[in-house]
Amino acid sequence: MKQTKQMELVLQGVRAIACHPSADELYARLKADHPQLSLATVYRHLNRFAEQGMIRRLTIPGGGDRFDGDLSPHYHFLCEDCGRVFDIPSEAIPSLEGEVGGLSGMQVTGYQLMIYGRCESC
Repeated sequence: MKQTKQMELVLQGVRAIACHPSADELYARLKADHPQLSLATVYRHLNRFAEQGMIRRLTIPGGGDRFDGDLSPHYHFLCEDCGRVFDIPSEAIPSLEGEVGGLSGMQVTGYQLMIYGRCESC
């Protein structure tokens, strides 16, 4: 698939924003400088990039999907008050794959971990 300018704009936008934006939030940030961009285009490209493994989709229970352009190993913290999502380094919970595999005999091929609580600002 040929990468269009709008595709590149959406991909670079989600990778540049550390706050794990929703499609609506990313659209609002990009729209000011790119008035030709539509919300449908942002949704379409984010979904395509997530399906292709180019970004991560974070499913928030009771809320909309958020997107993460950082594919390095890490976990997430969701503030239950303000709704912000923060990265937690994988070193904070060492050896999760080994522990699960060792206790269950199952082979772990991937996972996403979301920790819930209140951030220091709330």
